[in-house]
Amino acid sequence: MKRLFLLLTAVLLLNLGIRFPARAQSVAVTLQLDAAVVPVGGSTILRVFAQVVPAERADSERIFSWHIDLLNGSAAIAQADYAALRKLASDNVAQTSSSGVTDGANRRGIHDTFITDVPKTKSGTGVTVRVELFSVPIKAVAAGQAIFRVTAGSNTGLAADFIVAPKNLNDDPRLGGVYDDATVTLTVIDSGVCVPKLSLAVAPLSGGRNKVTLNFVPCAGRTHVVEFRDTLGINSWQPLPSGPHNSGSVTDTNVVSSRFYRVRVSSDVTDPGICTPRMSLAVAPLAGGKNKVTLNFLPCAGRTHVVEFRDTLGINSWQPLPSGPHNSGSVTDTNGVSTRLYRVRVNP
Repeated sequence: MKRLFLLLTAVLLLNLGIRFPARAQSVAVTLQLDAAVVPVGGSTILRVFAQVVPAERADSERIFSWHIDLLNGSAAIAQADYAALRKLASDNVAQTSSSGVTDGANRRGIHDTFITDVPKTKSGTGVTVRVELFSVPIKAVAAGQAIFRVTAGSNTGLAADFIVAPKNLNDDPRLGGVYDDATVTLTVIDSGVCVPKLSLAVAPLSGGRNKVTLNFVPCAGRTHVVEFRDTLGINSWQPLPSGPHNSGSVTDTNVVSSRFYRVRVSSDVTDPGICTPRMSLAVAPLAGGKNKVTLNFLPCAGRTHVVEFRDTLGINSWQPLPSGPHNSGSVTDTNGVSTRLYRVRVNP
């Protein structure tokens, strides 16, 4: 109760315009799409996450409250269904929360708290693991790219976008959000463009071998070749044997510890007019455990290019790098992860 009283007092003082000693922003905000590429008429879910920055985690008890705006800069490409906005992890108490107010294509003043739930308290929320602030469905209405971003909240009179409860009751609460990575790009493709989704199942065999079964839904009237490579370097993709693989099912038996796969779709696999960008990358270490990755490829004439990434080999969605499309053939990605996979998506 003492902690709750002190934090509520801090909220009151902030709203009266009384400031605490300045310090670095304490909460990093990130965005994620369940699917980063959808056809016209399709939909996906946009999720907004928050987590206390590494330097503040040891002294932080939880994210206490949050207050942000969601901005849609491309309403002609994709539209958010704000009536279906959900804040499943938050308290959702009427007196201290709101799903925001629509302002054109934007939603402003979305806010809530992480005080208690039933039967346990929300101690630790957003500290060691990021917490989902809210999700909202997104519908694709026209081909192109839609950019969504999050900023500090407005239109409510609340003074702090984030308040973090300290572990030590004698310390001031931590304040403020970091929005460097609070942008995500949705690529909407013409509904006539077929994009096979590859799934795989791995079965271990004797002698250290693996049997990998790959399945996808073929595109009508197209030729399909499943390709592989065993490293993240600049080596070429290699076709699996017995191609083309127009049945939508391929089996690969190998003895390697890791292997990457993709499906190449074309009207004719021997067509010299098919353009296949070959990506190269250079990695430069930066301070604070970050990496600067420079990616280069030769663009295809008259096509749109989007460099995408993901950080695991699981079934999670590929995410576009910011500032797309990337038609110059050169992109820089600064990140703090140990492993990241990249690919170039080429659209008509």
